[in-house]
Amino acid sequence: MRIDEALAESKPLAVKFKSAVLNIEYRPPAYTIEEMVTAEADKDNPERLVKMIQDIVLGWDLTRIEKYFSGEVGSEPLEREIPVDVTSADDIRKYVPSPIIMGIIKAIREDNDPSGE
Repeated sequence: MRIDEALAESKPLAVKFKSAVLNIEYRPPAYTIEEMVTAEADKDNPERLVKMIQDIVLGWDLTRIEKYFSGEVGSEPLEREIPVDVTSADDIRKYVPSPIIMGIIKAIREDNDPSGE
């Protein structure tokens, strides 16, 4: 198999958090295991982590809640779910908390580590 063929492959993964599951589609060979471990250790470099998420994750079901008003006087704010765009560095920086980013990176590394470590 050629490297470019391997890079074109994608894989679904359910990333488990305490009370929820984030479903992602990612490119397993986008980064090496060593690069993933280094990224986990380099939590103080948010731009690197955002770039890594953009390079690896092709899609996800991550949404955020946005409050808005219907326009009626005295009405309570309404809520709607807005998808977080995985291709937008601004969306990732603005809306995705660090524990979610680190959870995704860790889950992908573990899913691809043949030693199971």
